[in-house]
Formats: sequence, C-alpha cells, structure tokens
Amino acid sequence: MMCKNSTSKLMQYISYKQIKKMTHIILIFLFFISITTKLYPSQNYNNYIGKISYYTKLMMKQNHIVGLSVEVVKKNDIIWSNGFGYSNLRKKIKATNSTIYRVASITKVFTALGIMILQDHNLLNINNSVEKYLPEFSIQPDDDNDTEKDITIKELLTHTAGLPVSLGYIPYNEQLKILKNKHILFKPGTRFLYSNLGYNILGKVIENITKMKYTVFEQKRILNPLEMKDSFFWINYEQKPVATGYYFKNNKYIPVDHVGYICDISSASLCSSVKDIGNFLKFIFNHGTFNNRKILKYKLIKEMIKSQGFSRGLGFTIYHFRTPSKLVVGHSGSSYGYTGFFIAAPYEKTGVVILTNTDNVVVPVERLGRIIFNLFLDIKE
Repeated sequence: MMCKNSTSKLMQYISYKQIKKMTHIILIFLFFISITTKLYPSQNYNNYIGKISYYTKLMMKQNHIVGLSVEVVKKNDIIWSNGFGYSNLRKKIKATNSTIYRVASITKVFTALGIMILQDHNLLNINNSVEKYLPEFSIQPDDDNDTEKDITIKELLTHTAGLPVSLGYIPYNEQLKILKNKHILFKPGTRFLYSNLGYNILGKVIENITKMKYTVFEQKRILNPLEMKDSFFWINYEQKPVATGYYFKNNKYIPVDHVGYICDISSASLCSSVKDIGNFLKFIFNHGTFNNRKILKYKLIKEMIKSQGFSRGLGFTIYHFRTPSKLVVGHSGSSYGYTGFFIAAPYEKTGVVILTNTDNVVVPVERLGRIIFNLFLDIKE
C-alpha cells in the first residue's frame, strides 16, 4: 500500500502538461466508445452531431487548425453541414459550410471525370496511347530498359505511367517541352508512383481534343451541371474570396501568400466548398445523374470507382473499410496552407467532405473524416 508521502512524491514527477495530455486521450477514448455503439433507426442524428462537433474542435486545437468545414451526405440528403474556426484569423471571419478552400489534389478526381466524359462521347479510349490524342507528348525510355512501351491514358489516370511526381515550378504550358528530355522511371503499368505531372498531361489531352482551355471545359461540362456555384480554378482566384491559408510555426499562425497555380492547373488548382463537393457525391450516388440531368453513363462511373490495382480507381483512391459492398473511395489534397479530404461508399450512398485552411494536417483530417464516415454509415434510416 502506497503511503501519503509516497503519493505526493510520485505526483511531483507528473507535469501539468502530461495530465492534460492524458485527459485528452481519455476523452477521445470515451468518444470512440460512444460512437461505435450500434445505432438504431429511432435514434436522431442530432444526438451524435454534438459529440462530433466536440471532437472536431478538440482535434483542431491539438493540430493547430485555423478553420474547417465539414459536410455529410447520405443518398440525396445533406445530413450535416457546418464550419468551425476561422476562414480569416486576422479579420475574425468565421468558417461556414460555404467557405471556399483550395482543394489541391482533389482536383484530380474532376480531371479524371473530364476524361471519362470524353470517353462517353467516343472522343477517346483510355486504353489508347497518350500520343494518339497529344502528338507532342514524348519521353525518353528507361535507362535500364531500351524496350519502349506507349503510355496509355489509363496509366496516367492510375499513376502507373512511370512519370516523375512533377517537373518543379515549370509553367503548365512548358511541361511537355521539358518532358521530352526526361527518362521514364519504370515500365508503364508495372508500378505505382503518384504524379501531378501525369494529371497535368491529362489536362492537355482534354484541351487538345476539345479545343477548349481545361478550365473552360471543366466549368462547362462538370462544375455548371453539378451546380458547383462556388467552385473555380486557382488561376482566377480573385473572382471569389478564398479562405486564407495558414501554417503553424514557432507558436504562430502564418498566412500563406496568394500565388498563382500555374504549374499544376489540372492536378491541384481547384477551389471549392464542402457544399459543392457534396453535390459531386450526390452525382456519384445517383449513378452519374444530378438533378435529373445525366452527366456520365453509370457503367463509366462504375469503371471509375473500381480498383484498377495499387488501390487506385480512375482518379479515386480505393480504401479498405468494413461496408456491405466492401467499396469505399475518396481522395485527399494538401497544398500550401490547405488540406482536404472526402470519403464515400458509392453503394451505401454515404459520404463525408472535410476542407481546411491549414497546411500539413492530412493525417488528423483523414482520421476525423473516417470517424464521421463510420458513424453515419451505421445509422439506419
């Protein structure tokens, strides 16, 4: 049995910070227990939104996140949509479900959708070579393997083309010229290497086939039909206010300068809100239709969300979750001052979108998204 003096002595070694950290861990543990209890039809969504809101604020505080917006979509309904923190810290402008963020690599899903729309209209076939639709595209063969193999559109879509991640800060329109003198990194189709460059090339394919600028095509064929009224591309960011991006350094929130995204237009330049990405999820859940308007054939939606190997769909990441259909897709995005994530079960028609204006917080944001997703996936209607 420990005497009173021994207990006092032990407490001297436990700092206030440690106690505070342990308290947070205990609270999170209790939160997990509370939300993983089996939910029944009679239970109201509001009973759980309070708990999620509490955990969201706690997660934001621990990870120094300035502002965050979240939306949950189930079938055609918005179950929950809210904002936390600030879109602009200095001006004390609060984040809402309409706050616009840069969504970074989530842009790739919309570029992939653009490619599939072209396939739907017989303007390309993703199994054909890139050169067929973009004759100026070329790259040197592998140093260790003189055998040349044409890179296909599909290999660009799945990050298996053997291209480098990027060419650095080379303007979008100059990248094809630089690429001609580069060597392919591996035989296409044999390995996975995430590549912004590959999606920039897909943007050029869209331009070459449609004779429209990538941004104009995406606006006309995707953003407008999906009624994504707050969405646009970063090169025109002055047309609507975008949340100020931040990174946390030396105990200070430092705003990120607004710089044009001239390098990665079709791989990382989209700006959007959780409400708008929510419309995209409804389009997926409704088999390629939005508000009774067919945008893409259902068989091509199924092709996009099907695993093509290496846990990739066409534009989507494939996640491994316990769902009846065993199919969960999504994508994350991270750029200077911004982090985003969406996750969805297409056949269970449940999805979550989270966007933030804070740099380098992919892990906690994805964790929060998965918690919310699992909760609402289990709610029976």
